[in-house]
Amino acid sequence: MKSEGLKTKHKAFDGAFSRGSSKNSKGLTFENTLNIQLTGLDNSYQAELADFFNQDLQKNPSEIPSASAFYQARMKMKHTAFVDLDENLINNHYNSSTIKDWNGHRALAVDGSSLHVPDTLENVLYFGGVKAKNGDGTCPKARISFAYDPLNKLIVDAKISPCSTGERALAEMHLERSAPKDLFLYDRGYFSFWLLQLHEQKELSYCFRVPTKVCSVLCKDLLEGTRDQTIIDYEGSPQGKLECEKYGLPTTSIKIRLVKVVLDSGEVEVLATNLFSRDHSSLDFKELYHLRWGVEEEFKRLKCRIEIEAFSGVRTECVLQDFYADVLRLNISSLLAAKARTLLERTGKKDKHVHAPNMSLVLSKLSLFLGTLIGGTLEKVENFLENITALLFRFSLPIREGRSYPQEKKPDRSGHSTAYKRST
Repeated sequence: MKSEGLKTKHKAFDGAFSRGSSKNSKGLTFENTLNIQLTGLDNSYQAELADFFNQDLQKNPSEIPSASAFYQARMKMKHTAFVDLDENLINNHYNSSTIKDWNGHRALAVDGSSLHVPDTLENVLYFGGVKAKNGDGTCPKARISFAYDPLNKLIVDAKISPCSTGERALAEMHLERSAPKDLFLYDRGYFSFWLLQLHEQKELSYCFRVPTKVCSVLCKDLLEGTRDQTIIDYEGSPQGKLECEKYGLPTTSIKIRLVKVVLDSGEVEVLATNLFSRDHSSLDFKELYHLRWGVEEEFKRLKCRIEIEAFSGVRTECVLQDFYADVLRLNISSLLAAKARTLLERTGKKDKHVHAPNMSLVLSKLSLFLGTLIGGTLEKVENFLENITALLFRFSLPIREGRSYPQEKKPDRSGHSTAYKRST
Protein backbone atom coordinates (compact mmCIF):
# COMPACT_ATOMS: atom_id res chain seq x y z
CA MET A 1 0.00 0.00 0.00
CA LYS A 2 1.31 3.44 -0.92
CA SER A 3 2.12 5.71 2.03
CA GLU A 4 -0.48 8.33 1.05
CA GLY A 5 -3.23 5.70 0.95
CA LEU A 6 -2.01 4.27 4.23
CA LYS A 7 -2.14 7.71 5.86
CA THR A 8 -5.63 8.43 4.54
CA LYS A 9 -6.96 5.12 5.80
CA HIS A 10 -5.30 5.08 9.22
CA LYS A 11 -5.09 8.66 10.47
CA ALA A 12 -7.04 9.08 13.70
CA PHE A 13 -9.13 12.05 12.57
CA ASP A 14 -9.65 14.37 9.61
CA GLY A 15 -6.91 16.97 9.44
CA ALA A 16 -4.30 14.75 11.10
CA PHE A 17 -0.90 14.98 9.36
CA SER A 18 -2.26 17.61 6.99
CA ARG A 19 0.14 20.13 5.46
CA GLY A 20 -1.05 22.88 7.79
CA SER A 21 -0.83 20.83 10.99
CA SER A 22 2.63 19.46 10.10
CA LYS A 23 4.16 22.84 9.26
CA ASN A 24 6.00 23.03 12.58
CA SER A 25 6.31 19.29 13.23
CA LYS A 26 10.05 19.22 12.34
CA GLY A 27 9.77 16.08 10.27
CA LEU A 28 7.11 14.17 12.23
CA THR A 29 5.17 13.13 9.15
CA PHE A 30 2.88 10.10 9.13
CA GLU A 31 5.63 8.00 7.54
CA ASN A 32 8.34 9.09 9.98
CA THR A 33 6.09 8.63 13.01
CA LEU A 34 5.32 5.10 11.85
CA ASN A 35 8.96 4.29 11.11
CA ILE A 36 10.16 5.58 14.49
CA GLN A 37 7.79 3.16 16.19
CA LEU A 38 9.02 0.30 14.04
CA THR A 39 12.57 0.86 15.32
CA GLY A 40 11.30 -0.34 18.69
CA LEU A 41 11.02 2.66 21.06
CA ASP A 42 13.30 0.85 23.50
CA ASN A 43 14.74 4.09 24.90
CA SER A 44 13.21 7.40 25.90
CA TYR A 45 11.29 9.28 23.22
CA GLN A 46 13.95 11.98 23.07
CA ALA A 47 16.77 9.46 22.63
CA GLU A 48 14.83 7.68 19.87
CA LEU A 49 14.11 10.96 18.09
CA ALA A 50 17.77 11.99 18.29
CA ASP A 51 18.85 8.65 16.80
CA PHE A 52 16.27 8.87 14.03
CA PHE A 53 16.70 12.50 12.99
CA ASN A 54 20.28 13.25 14.02
CA GLN A 55 22.27 10.03 14.30
CA ASP A 56 25.42 11.68 12.95
CA LEU A 57 24.95 14.79 15.19
CA GLN A 58 25.16 17.13 12.20
CA LYS A 59 21.88 18.93 12.93
CA ASN A 60 21.26 21.69 15.41
CA PRO A 61 19.35 20.21 18.42
CA SER A 62 16.65 22.85 17.90
CA GLU A 63 15.73 21.07 14.65
CA ILE A 64 14.91 17.80 16.46
CA PRO A 65 11.25 17.25 17.43
CA SER A 66 10.48 17.13 21.14
CA ALA A 67 9.18 14.08 22.98
CA SER A 68 5.86 15.83 23.45
CA ALA A 69 5.57 16.48 19.71
CA PHE A 70 6.20 12.82 18.95
CA TYR A 71 3.60 11.68 21.48
CA GLN A 72 1.03 14.00 19.90
CA ALA A 73 1.98 12.70 16.45
CA ARG A 74 1.52 9.03 17.37
CA MET A 75 -1.91 9.83 18.80
CA LYS A 76 -2.90 11.04 15.31
CA MET A 77 -2.29 7.54 13.97
CA LYS A 78 -4.38 4.39 14.36
CA HIS A 79 -2.73 1.10 15.32
CA THR A 80 -4.46 -0.45 12.30
CA ALA A 81 -1.69 1.01 10.11
CA PHE A 82 0.69 -1.67 11.45
CA VAL A 83 -1.97 -4.36 10.95
CA ASP A 84 -2.34 -3.34 7.30
CA LEU A 85 1.42 -3.26 6.70
CA ASP A 86 1.81 -6.70 8.27
CA GLU A 87 -0.98 -8.22 6.18
CA ASN A 88 0.59 -6.79 3.01
CA LEU A 89 4.01 -8.14 4.00
CA ILE A 90 2.63 -11.63 4.67
CA ASN A 91 0.45 -11.78 1.56
CA ASN A 92 3.29 -10.57 -0.71
CA HIS A 93 5.65 -13.15 0.75
CA TYR A 94 3.26 -16.08 0.25
CA ASN A 95 2.43 -14.92 -3.27
CA SER A 96 6.00 -14.37 -4.45
CA SER A 97 8.24 -16.82 -2.57
CA THR A 98 8.92 -20.51 -2.27
CA ILE A 99 6.86 -21.69 0.69
CA LYS A 100 7.44 -24.72 2.89
CA ASP A 101 4.40 -26.87 3.61
CA TRP A 102 3.38 -30.10 5.33
CA ASN A 103 2.12 -32.55 2.69
CA GLY A 104 0.54 -29.74 0.69
CA HIS A 105 -0.87 -27.90 3.71
CA ARG A 106 0.18 -24.63 5.29
CA ALA A 107 0.57 -25.56 8.96
CA LEU A 108 -0.72 -22.90 11.38
CA ALA A 109 -0.15 -23.32 15.11
CA VAL A 110 -2.68 -21.42 17.22
CA ASP A 111 -2.01 -20.48 20.82
CA GLY A 112 -2.68 -17.66 23.24
CA SER A 113 -1.02 -15.86 26.10
CA SER A 114 -1.59 -12.80 28.28
CA LEU A 115 0.17 -9.48 28.76
CA HIS A 116 0.38 -7.12 31.71
CA VAL A 117 -0.53 -3.68 30.42
CA PRO A 118 0.02 -0.29 32.11
CA ASP A 119 -2.10 0.12 35.22
CA THR A 120 -4.46 2.93 34.22
CA LEU A 121 -8.22 3.28 34.46
CA GLU A 122 -8.43 3.48 30.64
CA ASN A 123 -6.72 0.09 30.30
CA VAL A 124 -8.81 -1.48 33.06
CA LEU A 125 -11.97 -0.35 31.25
CA TYR A 126 -10.71 -1.56 27.84
CA PHE A 127 -8.90 -4.79 28.71
CA GLY A 128 -10.38 -5.71 32.07
CA GLY A 129 -8.10 -7.44 34.50
CA VAL A 130 -7.57 -9.67 37.49
CA LYS A 131 -7.59 -8.93 41.19
CA ALA A 132 -4.20 -7.96 42.56
CA LYS A 133 -2.56 -10.49 44.88
CA ASN A 134 -1.95 -7.79 47.46
CA GLY A 135 -4.66 -5.23 48.06
CA ASP A 136 -8.05 -4.70 46.46
CA GLY A 137 -6.91 -3.23 43.15
CA THR A 138 -7.32 -4.67 39.66
CA CYS A 139 -4.33 -5.44 37.44
CA PRO A 140 -5.23 -4.82 33.78
CA LYS A 141 -4.28 -7.69 31.46
CA ALA A 142 -4.70 -8.28 27.75
CA ARG A 143 -5.27 -11.57 25.97
CA ILE A 144 -3.17 -12.17 22.86
CA SER A 145 -3.25 -14.92 20.26
CA PHE A 146 -1.13 -15.97 17.28
CA ALA A 147 -1.80 -18.07 14.20
CA TYR A 148 1.82 -18.95 13.47
CA ASP A 149 3.36 -20.73 10.48
CA PRO A 150 6.15 -22.78 12.13
CA LEU A 151 7.66 -23.98 8.85
CA ASN A 152 8.08 -20.48 7.40
CA LYS A 153 8.56 -18.76 10.80
CA LEU A 154 5.83 -16.14 10.28
CA ILE A 155 2.96 -14.82 12.38
CA VAL A 156 0.14 -15.05 9.85
CA ASP A 157 -2.41 -13.42 12.16
CA ALA A 158 -2.19 -11.76 15.58
CA LYS A 159 -4.90 -10.58 17.92
CA ILE A 160 -4.95 -8.58 21.16
CA SER A 161 -8.19 -8.28 23.10
CA PRO A 162 -9.69 -7.87 26.58
CA CYS A 163 -8.67 -10.63 28.98
CA SER A 164 -12.32 -11.79 29.16
CA THR A 165 -12.09 -12.99 25.54
CA GLY A 166 -11.47 -16.73 25.51
CA GLU A 167 -8.71 -18.40 23.49
CA ARG A 168 -11.30 -20.35 21.47
CA ALA A 169 -13.07 -17.12 20.51
CA LEU A 170 -9.74 -15.70 19.30
CA ALA A 171 -9.11 -18.92 17.36
CA GLU A 172 -12.42 -18.33 15.59
CA MET A 173 -11.17 -14.86 14.58
CA HIS A 174 -7.98 -16.39 13.14
CA LEU A 175 -10.09 -18.54 10.81
CA GLU A 176 -11.24 -15.37 9.05
CA ARG A 177 -7.77 -15.13 7.49
CA SER A 178 -7.54 -18.80 6.56
CA ALA A 179 -6.86 -20.26 3.13
CA PRO A 180 -8.28 -23.54 1.71
CA LYS A 181 -5.08 -25.55 2.29
CA ASP A 182 -4.50 -24.41 5.87
CA LEU A 183 -4.01 -27.02 8.60
CA PHE A 184 -4.61 -25.67 12.11
CA LEU A 185 -2.75 -27.13 15.11
CA TYR A 186 -4.27 -26.76 18.59
CA ASP A 187 -3.34 -27.70 22.13
CA ARG A 188 -5.85 -29.57 24.33
CA GLY A 189 -7.38 -26.37 25.73
CA TYR A 190 -8.96 -25.65 22.32
CA PHE A 191 -10.70 -29.00 21.82
CA SER A 192 -14.45 -28.34 21.67
CA PHE A 193 -17.37 -29.64 19.64
CA TRP A 194 -18.35 -26.21 18.28
CA LEU A 195 -14.81 -25.39 17.12
CA LEU A 196 -14.61 -28.75 15.34
CA GLN A 197 -17.95 -28.01 13.66
CA LEU A 198 -16.70 -24.56 12.63
CA HIS A 199 -13.68 -26.09 10.88
CA GLU A 200 -15.92 -28.62 9.13
CA GLN A 201 -18.25 -25.85 7.95
CA LYS A 202 -15.30 -23.84 6.58
CA GLU A 203 -13.77 -27.03 5.09
CA LEU A 204 -10.51 -26.47 6.97
CA SER A 205 -8.13 -29.17 8.20
CA TYR A 206 -7.21 -29.45 11.87
CA CYS A 207 -5.21 -31.41 14.40
CA PHE A 208 -6.24 -31.05 18.07
CA ARG A 209 -4.69 -32.62 21.11
CA VAL A 210 -7.56 -34.30 22.99
CA PRO A 211 -7.81 -33.64 26.77
CA THR A 212 -7.21 -36.67 28.98
CA LYS A 213 -10.76 -36.67 30.41
CA VAL A 214 -12.28 -36.61 26.93
CA CYS A 215 -9.88 -39.37 25.83
CA SER A 216 -11.19 -41.72 28.52
CA VAL A 217 -14.73 -41.27 27.13
CA LEU A 218 -14.02 -41.19 23.39
CA CYS A 219 -11.22 -43.69 23.01
CA LYS A 220 -10.67 -45.80 26.10
CA ASP A 221 -10.08 -48.87 23.91
CA LEU A 222 -7.51 -46.95 21.87
CA LEU A 223 -5.64 -45.87 25.00
CA GLU A 224 -5.54 -49.36 26.51
CA GLY A 225 -5.13 -51.38 23.30
CA THR A 226 -2.36 -51.93 20.81
CA ARG A 227 -3.89 -49.95 17.94
CA ASP A 228 -2.47 -46.50 17.26
CA GLN A 229 -5.50 -44.97 15.53
CA THR A 230 -9.23 -45.27 14.94
CA ILE A 231 -12.09 -43.38 13.25
CA ILE A 232 -15.21 -42.48 15.24
CA ASP A 233 -18.41 -40.45 14.96
CA TYR A 234 -18.09 -37.78 17.63
CA GLU A 235 -21.54 -36.88 18.96
CA GLY A 236 -20.55 -34.01 21.21
CA SER A 237 -21.80 -33.36 24.73
CA PRO A 238 -25.11 -31.60 25.48
CA GLN A 239 -23.11 -28.49 26.42
CA GLY A 240 -21.17 -28.74 23.15
CA LYS A 241 -24.41 -28.88 21.17
CA LEU A 242 -25.74 -25.84 23.00
CA GLU A 243 -22.60 -23.94 22.01
CA CYS A 244 -23.13 -25.00 18.38
CA GLU A 245 -26.68 -23.65 18.49
CA LYS A 246 -25.35 -20.40 19.95
CA TYR A 247 -22.96 -20.01 16.97
CA GLY A 248 -25.48 -21.24 14.41
CA LEU A 249 -23.53 -24.43 13.71
CA PRO A 250 -24.79 -27.97 13.02
CA THR A 251 -25.22 -30.30 15.99
CA THR A 252 -24.90 -33.53 14.02
CA SER A 253 -22.07 -35.95 14.74
CA ILE A 254 -18.62 -35.40 13.24
CA LYS A 255 -16.39 -38.05 11.74
CA ILE A 256 -12.93 -37.66 13.24
CA ARG A 257 -9.72 -39.66 13.23
CA LEU A 258 -8.07 -40.32 16.60
CA VAL A 259 -4.34 -40.98 16.55
CA LYS A 260 -2.36 -42.22 19.54
CA VAL A 261 1.22 -41.00 19.79
CA VAL A 262 3.81 -41.92 22.41
CA LEU A 263 6.22 -39.19 23.43
CA ASP A 264 9.89 -39.79 24.15
CA SER A 265 9.05 -39.46 27.86
CA GLY A 266 6.60 -42.35 27.57
CA GLU A 267 3.55 -40.11 27.94
CA VAL A 268 0.65 -40.99 25.65
CA GLU A 269 -1.19 -38.28 23.71
CA VAL A 270 -4.24 -38.58 21.50
CA LEU A 271 -4.72 -36.28 18.52
CA ALA A 272 -8.00 -35.61 16.71
CA THR A 273 -7.92 -34.73 13.02
CA ASN A 274 -10.05 -34.69 9.87
CA LEU A 275 -7.14 -35.88 7.71
CA PHE A 276 -8.07 -39.45 6.80
CA SER A 277 -5.40 -40.34 4.23
CA ARG A 278 -3.62 -43.60 4.97
CA ASP A 279 -0.42 -41.95 3.79
CA HIS A 280 -0.26 -40.15 7.14
CA SER A 281 1.02 -42.46 9.88
CA SER A 282 0.93 -41.90 13.64
CA LEU A 283 4.62 -40.92 13.44
CA ASP A 284 3.71 -38.27 10.83
CA PHE A 285 1.11 -36.82 13.18
CA LYS A 286 3.58 -36.87 16.07
CA GLU A 287 6.01 -34.78 13.99
CA LEU A 288 3.16 -32.54 12.81
CA TYR A 289 1.96 -31.77 16.32
CA HIS A 290 5.53 -31.11 17.44
CA LEU A 291 5.59 -28.18 14.99
CA ARG A 292 3.14 -26.42 17.32
CA TRP A 293 6.04 -25.69 19.67
CA GLY A 294 7.15 -22.95 17.26
CA VAL A 295 4.37 -20.62 18.41
CA GLU A 296 5.61 -20.95 22.01
CA GLU A 297 9.05 -19.83 20.85
CA GLU A 298 7.50 -16.83 19.09
CA PHE A 299 5.79 -15.75 22.30
CA LYS A 300 9.18 -16.01 23.99
CA ARG A 301 10.68 -13.70 21.38
CA LEU A 302 7.85 -11.24 21.90
CA LYS A 303 8.02 -11.22 25.69
CA CYS A 304 11.70 -11.85 26.46
CA ARG A 305 13.62 -10.54 23.45
CA ILE A 306 11.48 -7.56 22.47
CA GLU A 307 10.13 -7.09 26.01
CA ILE A 308 6.66 -6.18 24.81
CA GLU A 309 5.43 -5.52 28.36
CA ALA A 310 7.83 -2.56 28.64
CA PHE A 311 5.28 -0.48 26.75
CA SER A 312 6.29 2.90 25.32
CA GLY A 313 3.13 4.62 26.54
CA VAL A 314 0.31 4.10 29.02
CA ARG A 315 -2.65 4.96 26.76
CA THR A 316 -4.63 2.05 25.35
CA GLU A 317 -3.82 3.18 21.81
CA CYS A 318 -0.10 3.09 22.70
CA VAL A 319 -0.49 -0.51 23.88
CA LEU A 320 -2.22 -1.49 20.63
CA GLN A 321 0.38 0.32 18.52
CA ASP A 322 3.27 -1.33 20.37
CA PHE A 323 1.74 -4.80 20.04
CA TYR A 324 1.06 -4.68 16.31
CA ALA A 325 4.31 -2.85 15.55
CA ASP A 326 6.23 -5.56 17.43
CA VAL A 327 4.40 -8.32 15.54
CA LEU A 328 5.45 -6.62 12.30
CA ARG A 329 9.03 -6.37 13.59
CA LEU A 330 9.06 -10.10 14.38
CA ASN A 331 7.88 -10.95 10.87
CA ILE A 332 10.42 -8.61 9.23
CA SER A 333 13.20 -10.19 11.30
CA SER A 334 12.07 -13.69 10.23
CA LEU A 335 12.18 -12.71 6.57
CA LEU A 336 15.63 -11.15 7.04
CA ALA A 337 16.84 -14.47 8.43
CA ALA A 338 15.15 -16.61 5.78
CA LYS A 339 18.10 -16.81 3.35
CA ALA A 340 20.57 -17.64 6.13
CA ARG A 341 18.18 -20.32 7.41
CA THR A 342 18.00 -21.88 3.94
CA LEU A 343 21.79 -21.88 3.60
CA LEU A 344 22.21 -23.51 7.02
CA GLU A 345 19.66 -26.20 6.15
CA ARG A 346 21.49 -26.97 2.92
CA THR A 347 24.81 -27.12 4.79
CA GLY A 348 23.48 -29.79 7.14
CA LYS A 349 25.54 -30.41 10.22
CA LYS A 350 27.92 -27.62 11.11
CA ASP A 351 30.45 -29.11 13.50
CA LYS A 352 28.33 -31.65 15.42
CA HIS A 353 24.86 -30.15 15.04
CA VAL A 354 22.45 -28.66 12.54
CA HIS A 355 22.42 -24.88 13.03
CA ALA A 356 19.80 -22.14 12.83
CA PRO A 357 20.07 -18.32 12.67
CA ASN A 358 20.42 -16.41 15.92
CA MET A 359 17.08 -14.56 15.94
CA SER A 360 18.15 -12.24 18.76
CA LEU A 361 21.00 -11.06 16.55
CA VAL A 362 18.51 -10.33 13.75
CA LEU A 363 16.34 -8.26 16.07
CA SER A 364 19.35 -6.29 17.28
CA LYS A 365 20.06 -5.23 13.67
CA LEU A 366 16.45 -4.51 12.76
CA SER A 367 16.54 -0.76 13.42
CA LEU A 368 19.71 -0.52 11.31
CA PHE A 369 17.94 -2.32 8.46
CA LEU A 370 14.91 -0.04 8.68
CA GLY A 371 17.18 3.01 8.67
CA THR A 372 18.95 1.69 5.57
CA LEU A 373 15.63 0.89 3.92
CA ILE A 374 14.23 4.37 4.61
CA GLY A 375 17.21 6.55 3.80
CA GLY A 376 19.62 4.38 1.83
CA THR A 377 20.08 3.61 -1.84
CA LEU A 378 19.11 0.30 -3.44
CA GLU A 379 22.79 -0.63 -3.47
CA LYS A 380 23.07 -0.06 0.30
CA VAL A 381 19.94 -2.14 0.97
CA GLU A 382 21.26 -5.02 -1.13
CA ASN A 383 24.63 -4.78 0.59
CA PHE A 384 22.94 -4.89 4.01
CA LEU A 385 20.92 -7.99 3.07
CA GLU A 386 24.05 -9.76 1.82
CA ASN A 387 25.99 -8.89 4.96
CA ILE A 388 23.21 -9.81 7.41
CA THR A 389 22.95 -13.21 5.73
CA ALA A 390 26.70 -13.75 6.09
CA LEU A 391 26.59 -12.57 9.72
CA LEU A 392 23.73 -14.92 10.63
CA PHE A 393 25.45 -17.84 8.91
CA ARG A 394 28.71 -17.14 10.71
CA PHE A 395 27.18 -16.77 14.19
CA SER A 396 24.43 -19.38 13.93
CA LEU A 397 23.28 -21.45 16.91
CA PRO A 398 23.30 -25.25 17.22
CA ILE A 399 20.00 -27.13 17.47
CA ARG A 400 20.46 -29.85 20.08
CA GLU A 401 17.66 -32.33 19.47
CA GLY A 402 16.13 -34.18 22.38
CA ARG A 403 17.19 -31.77 25.12
CA SER A 404 14.58 -31.28 27.82
CA TYR A 405 14.76 -29.97 31.33
CA PRO A 406 12.06 -30.07 34.00
CA GLN A 407 10.57 -26.66 34.64
CA GLU A 408 11.50 -25.21 38.00
CA LYS A 409 9.21 -22.43 39.12
CA LYS A 410 11.07 -19.58 40.76
CA PRO A 411 9.77 -16.28 42.12
CA ASP A 412 9.82 -13.54 39.51
CA ARG A 413 11.19 -10.41 41.10
CA SER A 414 12.31 -8.25 38.19
CA GLY A 415 9.49 -8.88 35.72
CA HIS A 416 11.95 -10.21 33.12
CA SER A 417 13.93 -13.42 33.00
CA THR A 418 17.67 -13.09 33.56
CA ALA A 419 18.21 -15.88 31.03
CA TYR A 420 17.05 -13.66 28.19
CA LYS A 421 18.47 -10.27 27.30
CA ARG A 422 16.78 -7.65 25.19
CA SER A 423 17.86 -7.63 21.55
CA THR A 424 18.79 -3.95 21.29
